[in-house]
Amino acid sequence: MPWVVVWILFSIWAFGILKGYFGEYADDLPPDAMELSLINFDRSKRVEDSVANDPQILRWLLGSSDDQEESEQWILDGLEYLDEQNLLDPEGRSLLGLIRSDLGETVDLDAIPIPIYRDVLSDVTPQTRDVEKLAKKLSSHQGKWWDAEIARKIVSKGDPSGKLQAALTIQDQLDQTLKWRAMVVNGTFWLIYLMGACFVPYAYRKLKTGWMAARHFRPIRYHSRWEPSLILAVFLGCDIVADKAIDGLYSVAGTFDTGYYFDAGADLIWRMIPPLLAAGILFARPRHVLRAFGMNRWPDWRIVLVAFALLAGIGFVQSELMGSYGSFDPTGNLDSMEIGWRGLIYGLLSSAVAAPIAEEMFFRGLLARGLEKRYGFPVAAICVTGLFALVHFYDWYGFVSVAVFGFTALVIYRATGSLINSIALHALYNFSIILPAWVIYYSHL
Repeated sequence: MPWVVVWILFSIWAFGILKGYFGEYADDLPPDAMELSLINFDRSKRVEDSVANDPQILRWLLGSSDDQEESEQWILDGLEYLDEQNLLDPEGRSLLGLIRSDLGETVDLDAIPIPIYRDVLSDVTPQTRDVEKLAKKLSSHQGKWWDAEIARKIVSKGDPSGKLQAALTIQDQLDQTLKWRAMVVNGTFWLIYLMGACFVPYAYRKLKTGWMAARHFRPIRYHSRWEPSLILAVFLGCDIVADKAIDGLYSVAGTFDTGYYFDAGADLIWRMIPPLLAAGILFARPRHVLRAFGMNRWPDWRIVLVAFALLAGIGFVQSELMGSYGSFDPTGNLDSMEIGWRGLIYGLLSSAVAAPIAEEMFFRGLLARGLEKRYGFPVAAICVTGLFALVHFYDWYGFVSVAVFGFTALVIYRATGSLINSIALHALYNFSIILPAWVIYYSHL
């Protein structure tokens, strides 16, 4: 494969990447940013308040802030950012007034559109119908953290009917439900981390032996015959084809009434096009793919668990050292596609099944092994890890985090000779992100 073809494909591919990061709409929030931000604020504050009187270790395990003022300042920053983007809705503007009042800042009462918020913050007795409406909202599980805060301010000055107090009791029960859900799911992953720590000696011996074997004995396989230029051309070309195919799909579907399931299906197709197309080009038969990448065996879960625990430990250190390098997003990177039970199924299929298979085959399987033949492992690792982190770029914190994961998965594949171990690690890693997020933010209370 001529290198000029590789450079042409790389230019097209890089242009698409840069356009996504720095193009006209690169910094735009999603259309439903207001809704997602309110979900983020609501659930985060609910968990924080529910563990406010619990031991410090529990608050730390759940990632809850110890500083009430700090957490409300975080909400204020998010609301002001949304206001700058002209995205605040009436509920957001009313919440903005409440937070500013709690923080002792000047509140523009005329800018608060919801009457009961305006009345409470101006120290005026709210209308009975507004109080009853608020009590009904809270009792029917429709209320948010800020609705409960307004209700508490009213109750502190008297609640003759007792409806608000009863509604607040329901809200407190919901907060405790959310707290226990968060404790169970986070506690489960902490147990997995501890299990991984128990297998460190075994994993060390296996990986050391496998690494030495990979250095001194490399059987003749498909990837031993691939030229780097061919691998790069296939890698870039297949990725470009996937992007263009999905763009074309949406262009054709633009005249139809597409919805949630169309978007979910398009996402899965987009993820699977590159590895399947590349495998079709580079392999004579499908079964050769499994044999070449050692995918015809069961994963070694002890090695996978050790790697998972290692990544978790590195993640804690990174959060302490690089926390300020993360970008500010009031939505908390929430995705409306993952709300509810169908969202959980979609999230698992997309991020814990399709993504691990597709990305491990594409990056660690095809690209890494093809480059290693000519340039050796260090160069291949740098190139593959860099490209993997680049296509997952969110901010510099995320770039480092993704790069560390990608390098770890590559080391495991090289030392075990089985891509199934890297796929299992990738699936477990993504699952540890998806499930807690769904339980805390996306599930219905």
